[in-house]
Amino acid sequence: MAERSAAFQQRRVMSNLIQNAEQRYLSFMERYDNIANRVPQYALASYLGMTTQFLSKIRSKSLRS
Repeated sequence: MAERSAAFQQRRVMSNLIQNAEQRYLSFMERYDNIANRVPQYALASYLGMTTQFLSKIRSKSLRS
């Protein structure tokens, strides 16, 4: 269990370094779409490493597309 947790943490750090904020949000939505609607926006923004205002901009942009 500790190994899985460490691997998950490593993947999360790598995605924060490699992907931009919009890519991180889209990847999260692909993987955990059902969770995104159940957690507060500030918690999701914090998890993705961005401000709530920026997350709001990304969400509105992705809805327009």
